[in-house]
Amino acid sequence: MTPPGFAIVPAAPFCAVARKHKLNATDIMVYIALASHIRHSRHVFPSVERLAEITGIPHETHVVRSIGRLVTAGLVTRRRTRNAKGQWDSASYTLAIWCRNH
Repeated sequence: MTPPGFAIVPAAPFCAVARKHKLNATDIMVYIALASHIRHSRHVFPSVERLAEITGIPHETHVVRSIGRLVTAGLVTRRRTRNAKGQWDSASYTLAIWCRNH
């Protein structure tokens, strides 16, 4: 699998939100992994498995919890879709603070 690129995250606004919401290192790693998927817009759709692989977080549950904290902090919006059976199928994310990927 292709490794992600790198992302430029505006430090001042991101750090202010991270401090205010007491985000931990795992939360920040997940945000950066999400940001590394940006191509032409702030909308990204990596799987939880892919985020765990990129960050080296051994338990996907921890990735899901970090995404929840990022949503609560207002850094990420999550849109989940259901399959034909009504089960959660996939998610896409929108990053609130503009980042650039190179």
